[in-house]
Amino acid sequence: MLIKCTIDGVSQLLSVNADKPLNKILQERLDTFSSNSACRGAGCGNCVVLIDGQSVLSCLVPAFRLNNTSIMTIEGFKCTRPFHDIERAYRETGIMPCEQCYASKTLLIEGLMNKLDINKPVGASLDTVFIEREMSMNSCRCLEMRQIEMVIRVAMINRRNRIVRK
Repeated sequence: MLIKCTIDGVSQLLSVNADKPLNKILQERLDTFSSNSACRGAGCGNCVVLIDGQSVLSCLVPAFRLNNTSIMTIEGFKCTRPFHDIERAYRETGIMPCEQCYASKTLLIEGLMNKLDINKPVGASLDTVFIEREMSMNSCRCLEMRQIEMVIRVAMINRRNRIVRK
């Protein structure tokens, strides 16, 4: 099957089996793709990527769902301004995920922020149940939900301030 997609901003034409999982495609295509190296299947959540801005477990996404999509790995995301909003929030709050789940939690936070209205007051736009559901894709318990909410609040403020300055 031929699949046209964009991976980390680079247009790709992939010839793969239709049912091949995205994490295997990324391992073969990208020497730098490290975020799924600790993936233990759908139970761990260490292989999160963004597809069209939404967080997904790459081990569960078959190739046939990738046509005309934009895929962002942590390696590509680190080169973006939105990454710096989250990275700055980690620094400002003093809250940092462990090394094993850093990539996944960062992309999960970005996926969440893409679903939230950046123009609403930060407190009003955060729904704890919604955040818990989204963050449950990663099973690592290095951070408590209140810590993740704090990082998201600060990252949203950083994002809003950056967008306003443009």
